[in-house]
Amino acid sequence: MKNKTIASEMFSSGDKYYFVDLKKAVNNTCYIRITRSDESKSKRYKRASVVIFEEDFEPFIQALASLLHHGRFSILDDTTFKSQ
Repeated sequence: MKNKTIASEMFSSGDKYYFVDLKKAVNNTCYIRITRSDESKSKRYKRASVVIFEEDFEPFIQALASLLHHGRFSILDDTTFKSQ
Protein backbone atom coordinates (compact mmCIF):
# COMPACT_ATOMS: atom_id res chain seq x y z
CA MET A 1 0.00 0.00 0.00
CA LYS A 2 1.34 3.43 -0.98
CA ASN A 3 1.35 6.45 1.35
CA LYS A 4 -1.67 8.65 0.60
CA THR A 5 -1.35 12.40 -0.03
CA ILE A 6 -3.99 14.21 2.05
CA ALA A 7 -3.08 17.76 1.01
CA SER A 8 -0.33 19.42 -0.99
CA GLU A 9 0.91 22.96 -1.58
CA MET A 10 3.56 24.20 -3.99
CA PHE A 11 5.27 27.53 -4.53
CA SER A 12 8.31 28.69 -6.45
CA SER A 13 10.91 31.41 -6.33
CA GLY A 14 13.09 31.74 -9.40
CA ASP A 15 14.55 28.33 -10.19
CA LYS A 16 13.63 26.91 -6.77
CA TYR A 17 10.43 24.94 -6.23
CA TYR A 18 8.98 24.05 -2.84
CA PHE A 19 6.46 21.29 -2.12
CA VAL A 20 4.73 20.85 1.24
CA ASP A 21 2.80 17.58 1.48
CA LEU A 22 0.64 16.18 4.24
CA LYS A 23 0.66 12.40 3.90
CA LYS A 24 -0.79 9.38 5.64
CA ALA A 25 1.60 6.47 6.11
CA VAL A 26 0.72 2.80 5.76
CA ASN A 27 0.60 2.55 9.58
CA ASN A 28 -2.20 5.19 9.51
CA THR A 29 -0.09 8.02 11.01
CA CYS A 30 0.39 11.37 9.32
CA TYR A 31 3.57 13.18 8.40
CA ILE A 32 4.62 16.35 6.59
CA ARG A 33 7.21 16.22 3.84
CA ILE A 34 8.85 19.48 2.75
CA THR A 35 10.82 19.23 -0.48
CA ARG A 36 12.95 21.82 -2.25
CA SER A 37 13.81 21.19 -5.88
CA ASP A 38 16.47 23.33 -7.59
CA GLU A 39 16.77 23.53 -11.36
CA SER A 40 20.36 23.62 -12.56
CA LYS A 41 21.72 25.32 -15.67
CA SER A 42 21.67 21.92 -17.39
CA LYS A 43 17.88 21.72 -16.70
CA ARG A 44 18.34 18.87 -14.21
CA TYR A 45 16.79 18.98 -10.77
CA LYS A 46 18.40 18.46 -7.38
CA ARG A 47 15.97 17.62 -4.56
CA ALA A 48 16.26 17.75 -0.79
CA SER A 49 13.52 16.78 1.66
CA VAL A 50 12.76 16.83 5.35
CA VAL A 51 10.05 14.80 7.05
CA ILE A 52 8.20 15.83 10.20
CA PHE A 53 6.35 12.98 11.88
CA GLU A 54 2.92 13.36 13.50
CA GLU A 55 4.26 13.26 17.07
CA ASP A 56 6.49 16.25 16.20
CA PHE A 57 3.83 18.48 14.56
CA GLU A 58 3.15 20.61 17.66
CA PRO A 59 6.80 21.42 18.55
CA PHE A 60 7.61 22.00 14.87
CA ILE A 61 4.71 24.45 14.45
CA GLN A 62 5.64 26.20 17.72
CA ALA A 63 9.26 26.55 16.62
CA LEU A 64 8.25 27.86 13.19
CA ALA A 65 5.77 30.35 14.69
CA SER A 66 8.42 31.56 17.16
CA LEU A 67 10.98 31.94 14.39
CA LEU A 68 8.58 33.97 12.24
CA HIS A 69 7.52 36.10 15.22
CA HIS A 70 11.14 36.95 16.07
CA GLY A 71 11.96 37.62 12.43
CA ARG A 72 9.01 39.94 12.00
CA PHE A 73 9.68 41.97 15.16
CA SER A 74 13.47 41.96 15.36
CA ILE A 75 15.71 44.68 13.99
CA LEU A 76 15.94 43.40 10.42
CA ASP A 77 15.87 44.97 7.01
CA ASP A 78 12.26 45.87 6.15
CA THR A 79 12.41 43.63 3.07
CA THR A 80 13.18 40.47 5.07
CA PHE A 81 9.63 39.59 6.17
CA LYS A 82 7.03 41.55 4.25
CA SER A 83 3.36 40.90 4.84
CA GLN A 84 1.59 40.08 1.60
